[in-house]
Amino acid sequence: MTKDRYMKQEMTIFPGVKALIFDCDGTLVDNMHTHFLAWHKAFKEWDCQCTDQFLSDMAGVPTHETIVAYNRQFDADLPVEEFAAFKDKVALEFVTDFEPFSDTVQLVKDYHGRMPLAVVSGGQAKHVHGSLDYIGIKELFKTIITADTDVAPKPSPDIFLLAAKELGIPPEQCQVFEDADPGIQGALAAGMKITDVREYR
Repeated sequence: MTKDRYMKQEMTIFPGVKALIFDCDGTLVDNMHTHFLAWHKAFKEWDCQCTDQFLSDMAGVPTHETIVAYNRQFDADLPVEEFAAFKDKVALEFVTDFEPFSDTVQLVKDYHGRMPLAVVSGGQAKHVHGSLDYIGIKELFKTIITADTDVAPKPSPDIFLLAAKELGIPPEQCQVFEDADPGIQGALAAGMKITDVREYR
C-alpha cells in the first residue's frame, strides 16, 4: 500500500523542463531504514560502529565509496570489496521491506508518456531494479543508471550528464528529484533544476 504523506505543497515541474530524473532510495521508495539496518549489521560483523549521522551524510553515495570514506574519516582499515559484498548481501534481506512514496511515484505515473524519465541512483543495479519492479514502475523509465554504470557517482555531475545524454534532453531542461545532498550537488553542478523532496515530507 502506498504511504500517504502530508505535503506542505504539491511538487511542481519548472517551466521549460522536458525530462524528469529521480533518485531511487529515499525519493521514490521509503527504504532508507533498511539500508541503515544493513549497514549496522555489516559494521557489527567487523566489530565496528557507525553513527546514523555518518550514514545520512553518505546517502546517495555508492557502497564502495562510503566504505572508503569511513576508513578515511575514522582511521579504519575495513576491506572494501569484502565489506561491500557482505553489506549488499545483507541488504537483499530487506529488498521488499519498504513502501513507495506516493508523491514522487504519482509524478512518474503522471508524466510517463509526456516526457522521458530516468532514475539516477548510487545503489547497486540489482537493488534499484528490484525496488522499482516491486512497486510496478520500472518499465516507466527510459533509462536507469546505478552504481554499476561506468560513470563517476554522485556528487559528480557526470552521472546526471549521462542521464541527460541517454534521455536526449539538454541538462538545463532536466529536473531532478533528490533527497540527499550529494545528489543535489551533482545535479546542480550538471546545470539541472532540482527539487529537494525533503522539503515536502
